[in-house]
Amino acid sequence: MSKIEDALYGSIHEQQVKRALVNLLASQYETNEALTLTEQSRLGVNPLVAATLAKAARSPDTEISHQAIIQYTRIGFFPDTLPILNAALSNGAISRAEYTRELGFLLPLIQEPEAQRLALHAITHSGVPGGHTAEDLATVVLLPYALSSLHSDTLSQIQKHLAENQPVFPDALATIDFLDLVRYSDWLSAIAAIEASLSGGSTIDRIATVVMQEGADPRGLLAVVASPAAEAVTRTLAQRGQTAAAQQKLALLSLEVPNDVAMARMIREAQDIIGRRPP
Repeated sequence: MSKIEDALYGSIHEQQVKRALVNLLASQYETNEALTLTEQSRLGVNPLVAATLAKAARSPDTEISHQAIIQYTRIGFFPDTLPILNAALSNGAISRAEYTRELGFLLPLIQEPEAQRLALHAITHSGVPGGHTAEDLATVVLLPYALSSLHSDTLSQIQKHLAENQPVFPDALATIDFLDLVRYSDWLSAIAAIEASLSGGSTIDRIATVVMQEGADPRGLLAVVASPAAEAVTRTLAQRGQTAAAQQKLALLSLEVPNDVAMARMIREAQDIIGRRPP
């Protein structure tokens, strides 16, 4: 630990080296899913790692502080986390977009409902484009511990923000970008998971319903079939007798990309996945 810190402050390094040293420092923090975050923070060398990262986050060297702040907000929620994050925004160590993203990751770790509400309000009223904050919040919602940690009012407000900032595919069906597919899949998975958490029902049922709605963009179906939810969604489609309709949706999409070999192959593979007999 001390050797990493000495190397970080003791010599003049290029930016990439500084970032790597901070990441190496953060990697020493031990996580154990069987323990609460509070218990983890007391584990082994974790108190020393957290204290060293907090010190680095306050460094006047913005390259060190920038990377340390990001790592510090990802390992837990400490009494000085928000002050450090707020100071970093004020002094320019992180951008406003980075600030809202890291504050989003902290949301499930903030226990008090009012504090969660204020943090979410700061994110959604930050001036950062709604599409960006919605993308970050969708990522947060899909974290394993998020739904059980976020209060119902917080989830309702996130749901509203996601609904107001649905990812939009380009007008031309022939325009298919893999990042657009990932963005849409994450958005739909997050908003369906919130709905299931608040109202009951199945996340997968909701996803399958949305992508098969009349007039729904077939790229949404492609996005879901290319996601980790593919097996569960295709099983639901089979149970509903919608396998053929789903394959037809993708067949029509393939007509739009006759000269895009890679995308045509991806569509065929998606059709094959949908057509497989569910286990």
